[in-house]
Amino acid sequence: MAEGVDHYREGDFRRAAACFEQCVAHAHDDAEALLNLGLSRQRLGEREEAADAFALALAFRPDCAEAHFNLGVLELEAGAFESAAARFEEAARLRPGYAEALSNLGLVRFRHLARFDAAEAALGEALAARPGFPGALCNLGMLRQDQGRFEEALALYDEVLRADPGVDEARLNRGLIHLAHGRYAQGWEDYEARKRGSTHFFRRFERYPEWDGRPVPGRTLLVYGEQGLGDEIMFASCVREAMAMAGRCVIDCSPKLAALFGRSFPGAIVHGGPQSEADLAWLERVPAIDLRVPSGSLPRWFRRSAAAFPRHAGYLAADPPKLERWRARLGALGPGLKVGLSWRGGTARTRRDTRSIALAALAPVLGVGGARFVSLQYTDCREEIAALEASHRLGVAHWPDAIADYDETAALVAALDLVISVQTAIVHLAGALGRRAWVLVPAVPEWRYGASGAGMPWYPAVELFRQSAKEDWGRAIGALAGRLTMLAECDFRTPDE
Repeated sequence: MAEGVDHYREGDFRRAAACFEQCVAHAHDDAEALLNLGLSRQRLGEREEAADAFALALAFRPDCAEAHFNLGVLELEAGAFESAAARFEEAARLRPGYAEALSNLGLVRFRHLARFDAAEAALGEALAARPGFPGALCNLGMLRQDQGRFEEALALYDEVLRADPGVDEARLNRGLIHLAHGRYAQGWEDYEARKRGSTHFFRRFERYPEWDGRPVPGRTLLVYGEQGLGDEIMFASCVREAMAMAGRCVIDCSPKLAALFGRSFPGAIVHGGPQSEADLAWLERVPAIDLRVPSGSLPRWFRRSAAAFPRHAGYLAADPPKLERWRARLGALGPGLKVGLSWRGGTARTRRDTRSIALAALAPVLGVGGARFVSLQYTDCREEIAALEASHRLGVAHWPDAIADYDETAALVAALDLVISVQTAIVHLAGALGRRAWVLVPAVPEWRYGASGAGMPWYPAVELFRQSAKEDWGRAIGALAGRLTMLAECDFRTPDE
């Protein structure tokens, strides 16, 4: 056992796991060895094996708070939020004052279960048990962010960073607040903290030195995507400026974006591959890479103030033949504005419930005369559309072939008169294509949409309709419906038509 513990402390989790497996082979009911085996497997990213070890530890020692806690961590990572909360509650019951369990319980309650009062109570218990505990202070800061109490959140993050400047979670969250409030120079510096985690997004190109934003004529710069599709599109607004700084540019992006980026950034070499791609043999087929930069770091060099955001008319280009086909198909719907619609966005991890709206709640918008609606929803929405038609006699066209291929989606969006959406990648696509988009934004939006204001600096053609209070979409939907009525009455047409 001691040898395994030593290997674990040294960070050699593979050898640690082997030692603990030997312990279990000699004593299958050794709960401590099973717990340590689970911890080693967890650090190796072997989640199923780790969960099995923790469950066995509990079979032999049901009062093992650490096993409950670590199962809760695995369930949290898997998106099983109710189960994770139950695990953290049990761990805290078994070990009163278990600050880590209480802190995680608070996080799950407010971020994923919308139980804000209970979350505050759990975080208060964690800090009472361990005053100044960075994990609990960070989670309380995120709670304050979700409540729109930004100055209080900043004070909490500053407290953590004064005690330990290396707490990257606090630094990153502080950066997001600065970015949401237009303090870009400060925000982008803190945003760099996202790169110091273990994510493969940043590790797979470690062999190349990172670009420092200075001109590198004659050298090849690799720009690689990170995070979600919307962020890849948003950060691509800086690509042309990066290309101008280097001799050559190679872009590694989502496969969904490869055709769109290849067309939009002539002169760059574009490779489309998943961010989890382990086979990097494709690098042998491009000019030798000299420097690399993750796309989320480009704004650090090119968007350090509000004035640095260009008033562009679109930096991505749809495929012309596809565009013409979609214009013809839209025309067959009949006269009137052609409006794309997306009403659900995000995942359980990215506040889907806060960001999304039931399709039926958009009836005031869908009832506007002189407009024809087309679904841009990338999740299965056929039942919702059928229910809307049955209950409200309102129709939304749904063309799965437009959603299955993102280059087709881009062409459809470019053919529309208007896009109406919640916070989702479609907003970024429309804005990057220079198309008019109206966005229904929650009271406390994602940082990309800013803390206030009717526009987004990233996309001049995008307009925001903000909630006046949490969970109250009525006023924002009513305001948008009113604007759409006026637009339809004016028989709006886009300039290029």
